[in-house]
Amino acid sequence: MNSSFLFMFFLIGFQAFLYMSFEFKKALNVLILMEYFSLNIFFILSFFLMKEFGLNFLMYFLVILVCEGAMGLSVLVSLVRFNTKFSLNSMSFLLC
Repeated sequence: MNSSFLFMFFLIGFQAFLYMSFEFKKALNVLILMEYFSLNIFFILSFFLMKEFGLNFLMYFLVILVCEGAMGLSVLVSLVRFNTKFSLNSMSFLLC
């Protein structure tokens, strides 16, 4: 694997981090960016672990990513049903 691909994934992750730090108002944006971070970490790990045949670890990591995404969406749905506001700034327990 080329080191330019690895640098590209690090750069894309940094851009997503910058976007998340400036656009932290909507809960759906935060969930999508967290999934994007997780997918970026998966690609970086796949570059490092393909040489050592770490396919089992990558499959466990993907299962954890899917569970994290499903849990995030269920929390988002319950927050929208409970509060009917979609903004993170209106939720007082997240501003601690």
